[in-house]
Amino acid sequence: MGKLKNRIGLLVIAIAFLFTIVVLALNFWTSECYYSRNELDESSRVKNWIKTYGWPAVLSSRSLLGNQLFSSDKTNNKKAQDIVEDGPVFASVSVADWQKTDVQTLSKQQIHDYLLWTNQSSCQISQSFGGFLVSSANGLLVSFDGQKAVCLDQAVAPPPNKCLVYSFGINNDWSFDEAMELYGCQIFSFDPSMNVSNHNRTEAIHFYQMALDDVDKDEWNKSKSIPSRTLASIYDMLNSLHGGDSSVIDYLKIDVETTEWRVLPQIIESGMMDKVRQLAVEIHLDCDKSIRHCRQQAGILQSLEGYGMVRFDSKPNMYSKSIMNNDSVFNSYEIAWYNNRLVRGLRL
Repeated sequence: MGKLKNRIGLLVIAIAFLFTIVVLALNFWTSECYYSRNELDESSRVKNWIKTYGWPAVLSSRSLLGNQLFSSDKTNNKKAQDIVEDGPVFASVSVADWQKTDVQTLSKQQIHDYLLWTNQSSCQISQSFGGFLVSSANGLLVSFDGQKAVCLDQAVAPPPNKCLVYSFGINNDWSFDEAMELYGCQIFSFDPSMNVSNHNRTEAIHFYQMALDDVDKDEWNKSKSIPSRTLASIYDMLNSLHGGDSSVIDYLKIDVETTEWRVLPQIIESGMMDKVRQLAVEIHLDCDKSIRHCRQQAGILQSLEGYGMVRFDSKPNMYSKSIMNNDSVFNSYEIAWYNNRLVRGLRL
């Protein structure tokens, strides 16, 4: 009787073991089928894109701009084409490292992809200040305009109730300046085009009819009554109003309708970027002149990032669309950075 019980026990253990093996095999087979099916779906989708747009559009539209794959070398490009057509795309093509990419080698579409790069993981708490909903004349397009991204991470956030903001380019939209006033900042606002003289709009918002430029001159747009000044000269002019040479501009907003391409290099060269904690620029890309001109503009933005400005937000201006190679691209972008050289030490 005892031997029979032992045999029955061994049989039960053997059956349980076999059952476990069968379950594991079924799970493995099911997962393999799942991933294989996904890869087939992905491959079919990519091949459909290739038939419709050509293989380079697939790379650019998915930000798969591996430096070793994308070049003017036809042999190299054929290699990338084979990878996209024949294999799992994400396993074979590396995502672009824009901080190491040579913008002087990029196509127009790749430059637009670089501008759309948000790098959002660099800021955990990014909030939009200001802005309002606008719609196109036909009512088919509705989007926000005038908002600026502000990083509120402790290490770079404007200190509430004691922050300093320079805001260049108002165009009668005070929403950003008023939002920063509610946050507790002192705001110095500038616009040469509004036909409004210097005044204090509120106790915290101070307006100057003045243009930002790369040189000091006593004119703007052929008007002798409106001065143009560099950021350094404006900072010196306002020195006594916001705490002297040690003051940091917690947020610098620049929307100056293409003048940014002259102003940004000058701010770096003058050393004034050392006093800017966060920067937001509406950039106006001009790729119609030549690819060389377009690359120069992208190179200016890359020089900002090479200096130490860390991008944390980028949004296209939805009203600046144009058509290039049958794809919709944008000519204007709102990009925001914080200064890695002015990151505060974190309290633990």
